[in-house]
Amino acid sequence: MENIVFKTAGFKATTYVIGSERPKAKNKTMTARKNDPIFLETGDDVPLFFFCKDKLLGGAAISQKMALEEEAKRIVKTAMVASSLQPSNISIYIGPCLTFSHTSVSRETLLEVIAKGYNAAAKRTDGIDFLDVPLLVLLQMRELGIPMKNIFVSPYDPFENPDLLYSELSGDREKNLTCAVLQ
Repeated sequence: MENIVFKTAGFKATTYVIGSERPKAKNKTMTARKNDPIFLETGDDVPLFFFCKDKLLGGAAISQKMALEEEAKRIVKTAMVASSLQPSNISIYIGPCLTFSHTSVSRETLLEVIAKGYNAAAKRTDGIDFLDVPLLVLLQMRELGIPMKNIFVSPYDPFENPDLLYSELSGDREKNLTCAVLQ
């Protein structure tokens, strides 16, 4: 099977599928050099990468709790300020992660999300409350002023692709590895 690859001008992210050969991961969260990779290991969390060609590449595994606490927004904003970058120059890649239909939450949590203004990430179906964590992260990036045209979301859900990806929800203990580089 082929790995999941996302590529845009100056950036490439590869998520290694089950059974593929994986490179040795070196834990990093930031780099600014071409071909200097960042590796994220995630199960069902959101692999979030932010980048500006030739200037910045950052990444973080965003858990549901971190998303609710707006940690993704804080991480990206801190990097933007430290690197003196404008939001219009930043791009975002949200890698394979659980979609909303696999992330049920309490009514209280959903009401907190709505109270913060993230209504689009709050879902209710057949009397069950769900949180769309990747959409919540996307909305936080938009609050930072990052243009929608600069935000890319993987269509892969680990739970829905058990032949390709590991999912904690499925009981897997292994993690998915995504490697991102500036090119």
